[in-house]
Amino acid sequence: MLVSDRHNGIFNAIEAIFSDAAHGICVYHLAQNLKRFCKQRDDVMWLYYCAAYADRIEDFDRFMGEVR
Repeated sequence: MLVSDRHNGIFNAIEAIFSDAAHGICVYHLAQNLKRFCKQRDDVMWLYYCAAYADRIEDFDRFMGEVR
């Protein structure tokens, strides 16, 4: 598993060199992107962090459902 900030260069290199590897997105960088689209929506950010750090799949699914 490789984790990055979603930079296109990193993504392309991972695909080219580690084609079988799973690629994840850093929680922090994804949150920064979400903040740009959900300005002044603290409830969305709170739900996102709850989902990101959920211990159970059921909790993750519930929080992400509320984010959607």
